[in-house]
Formats: sequence, structure tokens, C-alpha cells
Amino acid sequence: MAVRYGQQKYGTFQYGSLWKGAIYNRTIEDIVNQTAIAYCNAVDMNRLDGNCAALSEMFGLIFNSHAEWQMEGLPTEDEFARILSSIESFRIAFPLPSSEPNTPVNPLNTWQKWNDAEKILYDLYMLYHANKVDFAYAGEFYSGETLGVI
Repeated sequence: MAVRYGQQKYGTFQYGSLWKGAIYNRTIEDIVNQTAIAYCNAVDMNRLDGNCAALSEMFGLIFNSHAEWQMEGLPTEDEFARILSSIESFRIAFPLPSSEPNTPVNPLNTWQKWNDAEKILYDLYMLYHANKVDFAYAGEFYSGETLGVI
């Protein structure tokens, strides 16, 4: 099955780097009940870093992602600062509504901060794709211009 731009296949939009589904619905109950989404691990770091890389590709921004987080490697304060400054750069490049959470500050040591970081990335991703659909709807493709004629 051919996947066209903006269509979904297996729950992810097909655009360059593979977008990994964001988790931004953690609650205090997750911490108390020790659920799978309650704690940060290499999977979470790979998702956060990978989603930043996917957005940077979409927005045409530079983002130096970590190759692949492993269980034995702990992220440093500088690595968190790199990710958070990228999130802030994305917000500047593609403004979000005022109802969005603020970009979290270092350290990312609470579930609320992780939710905020992933929610911002998710909303930027969805807004980008919604604008792509609106662009075509607005008639820009059909403005009467012809290409290749001198």
C-alpha cells in the first residue's frame, strides 16, 4: 500500500524520520502504581530525542541528536539542555497557542515536565501536518500559475 504525504500507516505519519508516539498523559497515579510510563528510561530518551530530530527535519532546523540511548548510559545535564533548547527553538519557529505549557526547565525530573516536553513536541507535529492540509485546501496549488513556461 502506497502511503501518501499526511496519511497514516501503523499510527505514525510518514515523514523522513519516524515519529514515535508521544506520551504526555502521565499522572501521579502512574508513579504510585509504578506503571510502565511512570519512569524515565532509554526508550523515553530515544523517543524524546527522535521526535526532536523528526521535527527538526520538518522545520528545516539543525538538531544534533544522540545516536541511540542505551540502558547503561545516563544523560548529562548538557544533553537535557540540548533537547530543551531545541524544543524552545521549535516553539519559536512554529508558534503554538498560549494555552500550551511552557518549555520545561532543566532538570527534567518530574512527570509534569516530561508531559510538558512531549506535549509540546506532539502539538507541534500535529500543527505542522494540519497546516500542510490547510495549505492545499486554501487553493495555493491552484492559483493559475503555470510552471516551465517562459
